[in-house]
Amino acid sequence: MSVNPVFAALIGVLVLDQHLGAASWLAIAVIVTANAVSVGAAAGYSKKTDLLR
Repeated sequence: MSVNPVFAALIGVLVLDQHLGAASWLAIAVIVTANAVSVGAAAGYSKKTDLLR
């Protein structure tokens, strides 16, 4: 998943005392949401293929 930029941004905020703008926080939310949907869809697909066997 593409969470490395999210971790880098959060470490920058927490450790380096950097500040993120609204666009950066929105981008983080979009990445986290896309990853959650992707993992959920993959889990659902896996369950469907198990039922077909």
